[in-house]
Amino acid sequence: MASHNRAELTEHCVRSILQQLTGDYQVRVWVADASSNNDTRNRLSNVDGPVSVEPLPADWFWAQSMSHVEVRALEEDPQILVWINDDVALEDGALARLISVWEARPEKSNTVVVGSMRGAEGSITYGGIRLGYPVTRWEHITPSSGPISADAANGNLLLIPTELLRRVGGLDSVFEHSYADFDWTLRATRAGAEIIVAPGWYGLCERNPVGDSYQAPSITLAERYRRVLHRKGLPWRSHYRYVRRHAGPIWPALFAYPYLRISIDHLLRRF
Repeated sequence: MASHNRAELTEHCVRSILQQLTGDYQVRVWVADASSNNDTRNRLSNVDGPVSVEPLPADWFWAQSMSHVEVRALEEDPQILVWINDDVALEDGALARLISVWEARPEKSNTVVVGSMRGAEGSITYGGIRLGYPVTRWEHITPSSGPISADAANGNLLLIPTELLRRVGGLDSVFEHSYADFDWTLRATRAGAEIIVAPGWYGLCERNPVGDSYQAPSITLAERYRRVLHRKGLPWRSHYRYVRRHAGPIWPALFAYPYLRISIDHLLRRF
């Protein structure tokens, strides 16, 4: 997992992992901490269990941090890796259920399993993805009572067999924040992997607030562009890399569209 200044949430998530996976499982938690200036590392050092914290630069966002810690974890040659966000509050038995779904698949080494997250109001926030056309159009898959095939997935709770990860390659650290999980799962499906949404819910994880994003209402055009180009918005390098890699011949139009639409929408609101 990656962390930055969410000490209480991070500690709670780490402790829940270690409490859930006991007995039949040997587990190590790897945390990529992007120079948290609170007591994150102190809290984690007091956790009783195999927890490794990798101190990283403060400007390393999710994709860069996760890519780094993924490489470190692979050095121990585990059978599976599980990506998890540090703000996930796992349901009881969630990780054991996730592993059970994976173990029941006929081709385990070629199967990625997604654990779906919901918000406090009960609707899905992160999980499996059904892609539309073009690849920038998508919708979440609400979990059911049985496994469901997906086209891609968020990285909030994702089980990946090490054999597949070595074949596909790890997270692309060129992505700064968003797109990295979509990119990896799309590369995996292109390599013949199966993305499966596990039955039921696996935890609580709220969506990122719209109020701080470039989509927030009542901000100036300059501020909207500042936000859209920020790492947690739609930075052009990441957007270019994603559409160039996955959108086919229409990628130039898809690349330009969101940036042009900001100006068009702003002008329309003035009339």
